[in-house]
Amino acid sequence: MATPLTDARLHHLASTLLAATSPGDPPIAVGVSWSSGEVELHLHDLADDDPAAELRGFRAPESWWAFGVIAHVRTRCLDTGAVLAEHQPFVHLVARSGEQVTLLDSGGVDPLPVSSAGGPHGRLSDACSRALALPTPPPPADPGLLLATLWLDAIARRAQAEPGGPPSWPEVVALLPLSSCVAHGDPAEPGDVVSALGPVFARTWPWDRLRSSCAEGTGPLGAIDATIAAWADEGTFARLALEPFPDLPDLVALLDALLAPPVARRIHETLTAWGLSQLPDPDGLGGGGGHGTVVRPHHSAVGDTMGPHLGTYAPGADRNRLGG
Repeated sequence: MATPLTDARLHHLASTLLAATSPGDPPIAVGVSWSSGEVELHLHDLADDDPAAELRGFRAPESWWAFGVIAHVRTRCLDTGAVLAEHQPFVHLVARSGEQVTLLDSGGVDPLPVSSAGGPHGRLSDACSRALALPTPPPPADPGLLLATLWLDAIARRAQAEPGGPPSWPEVVALLPLSSCVAHGDPAEPGDVVSALGPVFARTWPWDRLRSSCAEGTGPLGAIDATIAAWADEGTFARLALEPFPDLPDLVALLDALLAPPVARRIHETLTAWGLSQLPDPDGLGGGGGHGTVVRPHHSAVGDTMGPHLGTYAPGADRNRLGG
């Protein structure tokens, strides 16, 4: 039977778990229940490489009043990105009330509380919240961002793999994940059906419809497992769909270096028409050649699941797909 959990009790439990953690311990999932006036812990070893991914689809028993993870985190300087410490013990707990606590071993007497604007968020927070069937933060953007990201990813892979040079504008349009929608349109200018496609897709396929259709094994997005889609809520599903990809401005910057300037400029104009205007300055278009460095998610440590790090863009990896 669940018991009311105060913030102080949750924080005390997290502190106790952190104090009992040693640097070489594997990541551990922690379920917390209450029996005969005592706290009971339910522990399960997790894989070292990506605990958050391993927790996807897990639903905690209703008798548990908290759930979380004990792991180790790589910390970085916000200003420089330099690694400050490796394998710092870290505890993240979520209560059924929605309260969350994240503590980091500071190497001193007291653990360091970790907070962020708008409350805890990230892959691990999503996984622990959904284990308790709690809501997670809303999607980071409307589904037009997913359509744009899939499109630009396909263009980047084509541009880097094509021996005959960068693709032309008609070839770029043909790479739209929903290219059947523009089959009867003239894709010569951004004011045509191509420019309208992003907003139309966002209205037709809101995130929750994408999620529910994926859970049913139907709809245009088939890369996320149906069981995971049913387990996720709208916000978690959106982040899962976008997770494999660099941020959109980084993809645009890469294409600016890979494509002919007129083609890159049309992509800028199309994305602006889709309402995706936080992009690099199109006046600095490169003109085809470089491979660039972009931001990609890194999953080798729990700490890095809270945000991306620098890496080289790799075309040809498994990607989400939208069908016509």
